[in-house]
Amino acid sequence: MLKNSPPNIKANIATYSNPNIPLAKPLIPAVTNFVKQIDAKK
Repeated sequence: MLKNSPPNIKANIATYSNPNIPLAKPLIPAVTNFVKQIDAKK
């Protein structure tokens, strides 16, 4: 899930083209941890 969105499919899809809706809070730490794990394997 990239953004918090309503269950209605049309409203859900619309959130991804709306730059005023922030990314979901858990997304950034998850991506950061993923990149750090890849870097640690080098």
